[in-house]
Amino acid sequence: MDKTIINFNKNEENVYRSLCSLLEFVGLGYQGKFVNIDGINIHYLEYGEGEPLLLLHGGGAGSGIFFNQIRFFSRFYRVVVPDHPCFGLSERIPYKKPINDSLRKYIISFMDKLDIRKTNIVGLSMGGQGLIASLLNSPDRFMKIILMDSAGLGKEFPLVFRLATIPILGKFLINSNTNKSNEMLIKNLEVQSTKFPGYDLYKEYAFNVTKVNKHSEALRKSLFSVTSIFGQKMVFKDEELASIQKNVLVIWGENDKIFPVKHGYRINKLLQNSSLELVKNSGHIPLVEKSKKVNFLMRKFLLDIR
Repeated sequence: MDKTIINFNKNEENVYRSLCSLLEFVGLGYQGKFVNIDGINIHYLEYGEGEPLLLLHGGGAGSGIFFNQIRFFSRFYRVVVPDHPCFGLSERIPYKKPINDSLRKYIISFMDKLDIRKTNIVGLSMGGQGLIASLLNSPDRFMKIILMDSAGLGKEFPLVFRLATIPILGKFLINSNTNKSNEMLIKNLEVQSTKFPGYDLYKEYAFNVTKVNKHSEALRKSLFSVTSIFGQKMVFKDEELASIQKNVLVIWGENDKIFPVKHGYRINKLLQNSSLELVKNSGHIPLVEKSKKVNFLMRKFLLDIR
């Protein structure tokens, strides 16, 4: 089912406009569409031609987080960037347990709907967890693989999200009406420094995403499938990770406060054909904080530049 700005409500229109501002910042016009996946309306961006490159964001904001990568890699690939359920301009539907199955089903169904039989792929945070789950189930669907600060590789998870699974406390901690708390999350968890090009535009986009109707409720419900007070519920086993045969580039923010760098070392050790690149002076989302460095690493791996 297609959807246009004409029937966006006020909060969705604010997300749309802030997304357009992010894209305009790097010289891109808006090229978004909607597709229905198992009854859920999913928004996605698409640019360029050639081999597909699927970019999967994490558990916050949406497709706009890849604004620097979309601009750079659309010269070489057909870049496709979905807003996962519960984020961006997609429908606010919470994830069901077990989270790995929920993410895998959504990713493969999205690829099928867009007739993407095989793709290069990048998975950030929750998107990385979904990528690993999909890779274990359908390895032939993927070509070159990049994992960034992925979830699902250790129990560690920020206390604020673990506490949010306590019903009454969760409503206080996950609140769409407090820009101050949202900014604290960005500054204290997502990035090491806010002095990167486009920060204010990214912050506005991330804020607007949280204000879409039913966002906080869907996010709180989703957290129950992701974590408990004791940490992440689903951590990939050693034998699962060791079974992956593909070439994988692992990129990790050296000072990630959401998923510590030891998670990156763990998967790099277990994968048979992988390399680990640490991004200095960077937190959980190095792709925005150190976009030039990340784009360089991605380009070198994807285009096999030696």
